[in-house]
Amino acid sequence: MSDSEPAIAKPSYSKREASRLHILDAARELVMEIGYQSVTMTVVADRAGVSRATLYRYYSTKEQLYSDVSIQWGINFVDHMRQNPPQGNTIGERITEVIRATVNASADNTRLMAAHIATMISDEDTLKADQRRLKTLIPGIIKVAAGKTDAENLELAASTLQHVLISNLILLHAGKAQRSHIIIEMESIAARLLAEVWDQP
Repeated sequence: MSDSEPAIAKPSYSKREASRLHILDAARELVMEIGYQSVTMTVVADRAGVSRATLYRYYSTKEQLYSDVSIQWGINFVDHMRQNPPQGNTIGERITEVIRATVNASADNTRLMAAHIATMISDEDTLKADQRRLKTLIPGIIKVAAGKTDAENLELAASTLQHVLISNLILLHAGKAQRSHIIIEMESIAARLLAEVWDQP
């Protein structure tokens, strides 16, 4: 780096937050390697190199831990989409790109998707706030793709697509739906919901 180049600021975390993120990384790696159902808190503690007592200071249940794994995965995906905005000459083309990218990311990461589904369908009261947070991720990206539009039902369309996506991810995970069919169905629903602005730039 030359003297004229500015230094790139690295995010700084407190010791506690850094420890939590380290545990999350270990949990995500394990989910990707052996699957959500096979991972136990003991295995996570061993992979992270912490005691079970330390792990339980951050997460009292496996469900809470994998809720955080799911949220972090979703946030990373949304951040990537925001940094690489969907391309297309019309609202419809851009939303279609979002749909395809979302379904493909889910299909290509089936074990992480299982953790996501487990969080979304959980009855645990402690996960209600996480469930609400997850439900905002895809609608947020759809609104970015839509751009500045006066579509009155954009909120409804984005929320509906989120619900359809969750239902289809469950079917995909169960082997009862194919990604190509899900993409076609979601594109069709999106086009009907936003028919009045679909072809607008």
